[in-house]
Amino acid sequence: MNYKEDLTISKSYAEAMRTYYDRLFNDPSVRLVLASYQGSPAASCILIRSDEGFEVDDLFTLPAFRRKGIARALLDQVVTMALKTRAAVFLLVDAEDSPKEIYLNSGFERVGFRIGAQKIIGEGVLNDKTY
Repeated sequence: MNYKEDLTISKSYAEAMRTYYDRLFNDPSVRLVLASYQGSPAASCILIRSDEGFEVDDLFTLPAFRRKGIARALLDQVVTMALKTRAAVFLLVDAEDSPKEIYLNSGFERVGFRIGAQKIIGEGVLNDKTY
């Protein structure tokens, strides 16, 4: 589902992300969660279980399905699952491109701020593969 959106960045990025998603699919601590709307895939997220709780990554809704409450319903399901196991739920989000209102309206609180940087060595190199 995310492949089409990843292509808007570049084909090599989309292919690298496909490999990343395949690796996650085989990790027992990770769940790739898909939400549908009237039978069509509409939203997804990556749910990572650790000793600290549940981490929600890459919450994404296809443009045609936005503003229908799908991402909110997906988050609510994660919170319900976490409550059953008394685990924390946390999000690591980009302040610029994340729908903050969804998180705040779902009861999440901002607890920190972090600036990160990544240096890419060589053009088109990701995970020791050249693209």
